Amino acid sequence: MASPANAASLRQNSKVIQDTNSEIIIRSLTLADWKEFRNLRLKALKENPIAYGIAVTDESDRSDEDWKTICQDAYNGKGKWYFIAEHQGQLVGILGAVQQNGSYMSHLVEIVGAYVDPHFRRSGVMKQLFCALKSRLQETAQVQQLIAWVTLHEYQTGKYAFESFNFKYAGKLSRVTKYEGLYYDCCWLEASLRDEEF
Repeated sequence: MASPANAASLRQNSKVIQDTNSEIIIRSLTLADWKEFRNLRLKALKENPIAYGIAVTDESDRSDEDWKTICQDAYNGKGKWYFIAEHQGQLVGILGAVQQNGSYMSHLVEIVGAYVDPHFRRSGVMKQLFCALKSRLQETAQVQQLIAWVTLHEYQTGKYAFESFNFKYAGKLSRVTKYEGLYYDCCWLEASLRDEEF
């Protein structure tokens, strides 16, 4: 059960945007969302495993308790934060952040799990998710820096999306992802949480 502070934070961090047919709600992930969150995450991995560098089987083997723990930790802000886009009671988008471990890197979070259902792309959903996530992270005093990695392949859009949120190219790693016998490079992007607006 959510504490009054968490419930207030959830209400504060829920936003409604208008779709052409009906509204999309942007809100924090909760424990009650675990099944839909799991299903949308697995859908993302199935649709584009190269982009994530993760096979569906890598995460489909997680137990129900594992998925519930992710959701509960994200809701409580225990080193994870996730926002979701909801349309007519169905999850259609995800964006998360995971704090790096250790005293010397806890100011750094990695943006993870970016995904919007194909039917809702090019409608500003990812930008709304990023705005909500950024707002929540700015409430966390020790978090100062954002990083993201993107697999570079012929259909990638992640790099352009992050650059539109003021992320800057920070370097490339070679042959990071191997998919069906082919290797793909990835790039790192970074952004300051405190100094830049987009």
